[in-house]
Amino acid sequence: SGVLALVGVPFALFYGEACLSGSWVTLIPGAERLWVQQSTWAGTGETGDRLPFTIAVRNRGDEPVVLYGAKVPCSVRVFDRLPVTIGVGERLEISGSVRLPGSEGLFATRLQFFTTAGRQAVMYSVVTGRVLPQAAQ
Repeated sequence: SGVLALVGVPFALFYGEACLSGSWVTLIPGAERLWVQQSTWAGTGETGDRLPFTIAVRNRGDEPVVLYGAKVPCSVRVFDRLPVTIGVGERLEISGSVRLPGSEGLFATRLQFFTTAGRQAVMYSVVTGRVLPQAAQ
């Protein structure tokens, strides 16, 4: 009998204020391999603004995977209808929007997605952005 390993190789790409990051997760032979964009930059705005975002998911496995649900905070709306099937080799973009919080500065909001991808049954991504200071009136 052997020991099964879960290996993730994280990466990040930076361009100005934007950051694209993700990780390849390799499971046992024959199991699904799902890539999820671990973070996305929604942008900059004022308290209460609603900014759009997208999160990319790619099925690198040998079987279709169903993305069937999401757990997100009240400030986030996911626009895509779930469940959705991601075919072998397909890439899907999940779109939504985030309402900016009341505190100025950087923010991060964690999202949780549920799949039929075996040991990758739960995927996480983070929406980030910047809240500008309130203008004096």
